[in-house]
Amino acid sequence: MKFKLTMSANWVSEECKKDYEILGFKFQYDKDAPYKSEPWYVSCSDASIDIYSIEQLMEFSKKFGQLILFSSSINQEPMIEIYNDYRE
Repeated sequence: MKFKLTMSANWVSEECKKDYEILGFKFQYDKDAPYKSEPWYVSCSDASIDIYSIEQLMEFSKKFGQLILFSSSINQEPMIEIYNDYRE
């Protein structure tokens, strides 16, 4: 099953940026970022992943941490949010 990917964080560090770019996230450098250790702003996400088993999902979670699975309220597209920052 193909899942569109999102993330909770708006800004990430250089190190994290590299991992997320592999998934399809795009970033823009923000010299006025709230935290100087996280200057990369998520500018676009064409990120998606094919997951066909619970084992693949667990491997993805081991690499990227907590995940939130849901369906888009607009078109019911299956989505995974990488929960890498606080949100309400």
